[in-house]
This record gives sequence, structure tokens and C-alpha cells, in this order.
Amino acid sequence: MKTIAFHVASDIYKNYSDKMIRSFKHFHPDIPFKVFSQSDINEAKEKYGQTPWYGIFGAELANQCDLLIQIDADSIVCDRIDEVLKGDYEVAGVLNGSNEGFQTTGVGIGQVQYLNAGLVASTLKAFWTEWKEKTLKDWKKYRYGEQDIFNHIFYSGKYKTKVLDPIEGDVYYGSSSCGQWDKTYVVSKGEKIMLNGKTVKVIHFAGQASQKKFNFVEFPPVVQGRIKNLIGDTSPILSQVTLTPSRYPRGAGH
Repeated sequence: MKTIAFHVASDIYKNYSDKMIRSFKHFHPDIPFKVFSQSDINEAKEKYGQTPWYGIFGAELANQCDLLIQIDADSIVCDRIDEVLKGDYEVAGVLNGSNEGFQTTGVGIGQVQYLNAGLVASTLKAFWTEWKEKTLKDWKKYRYGEQDIFNHIFYSGKYKTKVLDPIEGDVYYGSSSCGQWDKTYVVSKGEKIMLNGKTVKVIHFAGQASQKKFNFVEFPPVVQGRIKNLIGDTSPILSQVTLTPSRYPRGAGH
């Protein structure tokens, strides 16, 4: 099955994008990774106006592969993403995670079930096209734009879906581990990051101000070391600081 991964990275996300791809390629060197840069965004703006981009660029790539994966540029892949690559599904997503004060008002989907658009995968061109068309038409109607629309599509019953990190599962993806990073630890000679007995597959710094992304002070030093190794960061290990989950509102997928 031919697989392609992609994300959208404006100029202010370029540094995160480079590091994120290093971490992705550490585990999946054979999967092509497409970056839609600021110039691509500018071209899309001329055609569509100001709008979110996931569905637009996803629909552009979907004909080129059997599985298309969108992973936000402000993410770090910490392990093999086999839950994404394997399984009988048409559309997959990740939980937004517990977040004090976060509300999905107007979406009709509970906080526990609500998904974050920082990682989305699909085997269907039709899904990406639907996300694109509904985003262009309705994104301004919702507090979280294309992410709310993604949740509507995911839970519509139209597609065979998969939540990659269900609460009862054994992995964390995206932002679902946020607020607990101080409790992470490593096993397997420092090569696996764990939390609550579950493997941390992807960390997503969702919703933070750009200058605070990829700030690892919440992680224990040994976990910081593993993350920095994955992204090629040679800066010194920082002293750990425990912060409250509410510091990171995760409404937006990016």
C-alpha cells in the first residue's frame, strides 16, 4: 500500500517542520513526506481566499496514494505509528484529550470523544474532498473551523472510522498526553517514551503560542534527551518545570 504523509508549514512553522520530519523519518524512512510551504499557502489563498488548508491540500495528494496521513508540523513522532499504518479503516483520528475549560459548544460532540485535527489519516479521496468542500463552505460557522468540521464528518457514520488512541487503549497520540508530560518516562534502553503504562507515539504541541512550541521543560530530563535525539536538537537539557494543563488550550488543530 502506497503511503504519503504531509503537513502544512508556514514560514513561522518551518523550524518545527524540519524537526518533526526528522523524528518521522527516524521510524519511517521509506514513507514520502510532503511539506506545503508558505508559497503553497500563498497560491491557495489566491485561489480560495483565507481558509484552513488541511482538506484542500489533502484532496490534492489523495489520488497519489492508498493512505494519506496529515501530521501537524508542531508534532514529534516518538515511536512507530503502526496504529495508523495498519487496520481496517477509512478515516482515522486522535483524541483531543482532557483539557480544563475546553468546550465543543455547537458541535454536538462530547469533550471526551472530540478529536484533534493534528493527526488525520484516510484511505479515501472522497473523505479529503468532502473535508475540503465543507471547510470552504462552513469553516467560519464553527469555533474551531476545519477541526469541528472534521469531527462532524468522522462521527457522521458515513465512513469506517478508527480512533487511534482510545482511552482504553495502550498508546497516546497527538495532544492526548498533554498536561501529563511531567509524568513521562523511558524504557527499552531509553528508546520508548511511556506515560501511565502506555507508549507515547506522537507528541503534539497543539494550541500553544508559536514561541512556546517545542519547549521541553515539562518533560523529565531523560525524556528530554530522547526527544532531542529524535529531532536532532543538540541544545542543553533543561531543568524540569511542572505546569498546569490549562496552559495549553487545544481547540485548534494547529
